[in-house]
Amino acid sequence: MADSAATPRRSQRDRKQVKPFASSSQSPSKPRTTNEDDLTDLDDLDDHDDADAEPEDDHQDFPTPKSKKRAAPQRKPKGSPPAKKPRTAKSTTAPSKPPKPKQRRTKAKAANGHFDPTQLASDTKIAPDNAIFNTLLNPSAALQSTAEDFLHSLSQNAGTAQAELINCILRACGCNDSVDADQVVDYDGVVDSLDNFTEGLKQENSPIYPLTSKLPAFKRFRTSLSELIERLVLAAADLGSLYSTDLITTLQTWVIAMSSSQIRSFRHTATVVALEIETALCQVAAAVEKEAEILGRQREGERKRKAIHKSTAVREEDLRSSKTRNANASVFYSLMQKPV
Repeated sequence: MADSAATPRRSQRDRKQVKPFASSSQSPSKPRTTNEDDLTDLDDLDDHDDADAEPEDDHQDFPTPKSKKRAAPQRKPKGSPPAKKPRTAKSTTAPSKPPKPKQRRTKAKAANGHFDPTQLASDTKIAPDNAIFNTLLNPSAALQSTAEDFLHSLSQNAGTAQAELINCILRACGCNDSVDADQVVDYDGVVDSLDNFTEGLKQENSPIYPLTSKLPAFKRFRTSLSELIERLVLAAADLGSLYSTDLITTLQTWVIAMSSSQIRSFRHTATVVALEIETALCQVAAAVEKEAEILGRQREGERKRKAIHKSTAVREEDLRSSKTRNANASVFYSLMQKPV
């Protein structure tokens, strides 16, 4: 083994020297040498053995944390409780002004609770001589019966009824002048009559008229006026008075002339009346168109039904005639077959 280690390799490489095997009990570090440190370690081991023989508590005693005790609240000496201060309401907003005393609104009613046109006339300075205008101001009046009564009077005396309706519109303008049965149908003198009416109103700075007045008696006037015109036009269309009388022609002439007046109350009231009349006429036109469509479908169905019955009758007549011809032909053929 030593010889093989001494002989060189054929590859001319150096051989490494084999190191001796070291067990786990032996420390691979430097060889131990006895010195003063080793002696000190031995003395420490002896001291440790002696300490094991004498049981002592070498553990260090640490003080356990103590819980903090809350200081007991100091009790106040018993006695009469202090007087509580009265609560004062805190106002989040600015101090409001003292409210003004409310003014009582006087309604145009008599002592028995019914509508009083005389009291209203004294409050508004509008003459209570028109029955239709008083009906508009009466909240308990039936407008449908009013429209029917007007149409009945229109069929009896057209001039008087139309004059009453135009006078109602004049009262709605705040004007106390009136027209009669002859003036209302005098279409050429409408502008002159309105000029005479406006001369009296020009003397007043701001005449009271229902559409802009804040009096409680005029609160529902606009609604009542719209409802009356609608019911009047629809009822006239149902009875035929809309097509057989000059009601719309008279209204159109007077309302158009009033809409171009110099007085604001005339212009405003005439515009409202014209709008309500046009709205009601549109409803009438829609109803007439719907009725015409229904009648057209009924007429077309009747025409088709007649055509079907006519074709059936023609076929039956052709069938009877063909049977008659066949019978005659058979009789003629049988006669020809008999010997003479």
